[in-house]
Amino acid sequence: MSVPDELRRYVPRTDLYDSLELVHYHMPVEQPPATASYIIFKKGNKTYAKNGTYGHIEYEDTDAAKVINDALDSLGDNGGKILIKNGTYVITSTIKIMHDNIQLLGESWNTILKRVGQSLDGPVIGVGGVREKIVNNVVVANLQIDGNKSAGVTTPVDCKGLLFHPPIPSSPYTEDKYMHHNIAYRVYAHDCGSEGISFDFNIESKCIECRCEDNNWLDIAMYDGFRNVVAYCNTKGGKGGFNLNNLANSIIIGCISKDHTETDATGFKMGTEVAERPAKNNILANCISVNDYIPFDTGSFVDGTYSGGHIIANNIIMNASAPSYLRRAVRCLVIGNKWVNTDGHGLYIWGGSRNQIVGNTFYNIGVSSNNTYSCILVRTVSTGDTIKNIIKENYFYSDAANKPAYGVNEFDADVDYNVIAENIFEGMATDNIRQQGTNDQIYDNITLS
Repeated sequence: MSVPDELRRYVPRTDLYDSLELVHYHMPVEQPPATASYIIFKKGNKTYAKNGTYGHIEYEDTDAAKVINDALDSLGDNGGKILIKNGTYVITSTIKIMHDNIQLLGESWNTILKRVGQSLDGPVIGVGGVREKIVNNVVVANLQIDGNKSAGVTTPVDCKGLLFHPPIPSSPYTEDKYMHHNIAYRVYAHDCGSEGISFDFNIESKCIECRCEDNNWLDIAMYDGFRNVVAYCNTKGGKGGFNLNNLANSIIIGCISKDHTETDATGFKMGTEVAERPAKNNILANCISVNDYIPFDTGSFVDGTYSGGHIIANNIIMNASAPSYLRRAVRCLVIGNKWVNTDGHGLYIWGGSRNQIVGNTFYNIGVSSNNTYSCILVRTVSTGDTIKNIIKENYFYSDAANKPAYGVNEFDADVDYNVIAENIFEGMATDNIRQQGTNDQIYDNITLS
């Protein structure tokens, strides 16, 4: 039975598309449920945006970013879904998500957005543009961003992969100046000139199951926010794995950082860089650091300030070149972690009080030089600022040729009022404990032969 003329709608005929890409001429009004507001696909040197409800082409251009931006702009704040089909899309200008409630989805990591040329003065994808607008409830998922740094695309500083960033807020830093509820899910960002994925000034946003490798600066960064989550992400290479500074009440869990080997490159960095936006009450748990120069660095990096309330639990640190740091940290809990085969010190407590170091394992620490390093090194930053820490129920063990000098080393004379108790020591080169504080409580430690 033919469709009555009154139920037909004219769609312009074109010879550019086959029947799988475009429905020709007469088409019934009733269509199958739309999978997306717009479907982006390539044919030849052009990119097309097909209306997901009605099936006709609305936008086309040789500039992929222009087509994607035209589709995004048409959605408005009511939102919608943009589905980008598999293929490699050359990106020469930033894809800007400027409206709430948008989903920008690829089909898989074979949906590749490839940055080309130095003219792109910004990220490949900018949620909120390039620090232009507060945008909420955005999802970017299931796609690959190729920053193309191997072709020399390494400048300017905004040469990022995926950026979530509102206009830079000013004091007071109230929550209405932040972006909310944004998600990066299964995004693979690599070879970017700056960060792979970066969230700045976000609240209750998430980075889930993402992979970032060999970016020119940091792999995954999340600066200045509250109640954010980074979970089950992998990073490799570059100048740092996860940089999570000036966050509060946030969690990083189940992540892997690997092969950040440049001097001072850090696997997991979680602390205060701006005094008026202190890091506090964050959790780093069930993560793995392998072959990172610095495995984790937690606390405050600002003179005269302290960062506290963090939980560092059940992580594995392997083959590190430098120590893990608690610097200017207070009231932190370091529990159930395992350090294995580090070149230098294991854990470096550098200025801080009321921290609890409980139930950790330190195995073959300081293997690069015999009788030089310690499993836990305790030092002051300012006179008398490293006191009232608890080091309890840890296991210090070495069977390597190069052994640590001490299990616990109170290096400075004014390290005091600490509790070192119920630990097990085996294979230290000089002694189990080097004590400086005259008011320490040291008891019930065990030495195994």
